[in-house]
Amino acid sequence: MFTITHLTGAMEPGRLRLLRGLIAELDGSDNEHPDVSVTHESGWSLSMYDSGRLVLEHMEADIEPTHCFLATGDQLVAATAVALGYAEKLSDWPWLPGYG
Repeated sequence: MFTITHLTGAMEPGRLRLLRGLIAELDGSDNEHPDVSVTHESGWSLSMYDSGRLVLEHMEADIEPTHCFLATGDQLVAATAVALGYAEKLSDWPWLPGYG
């Protein structure tokens, strides 16, 4: 199971069919509402920004967050992987330490 967090901060149980629309919300982002996210029940979370920046972090473990910059299509792939509980499958992506 996973949860999505909309640009407004509203959260709801996740459905894969909602991910493309979630990413599309970034077109309306601003300083107060800069990101959307997908959080899997395992604790992995992926935040996405309109700049293409992704931040991958584990919300419960002492694991340093990482970030990278990707195109919208890759954001969808990453969001789907996290939503399905496969965050570790993204380990070979060009992640950099920290939030960026």
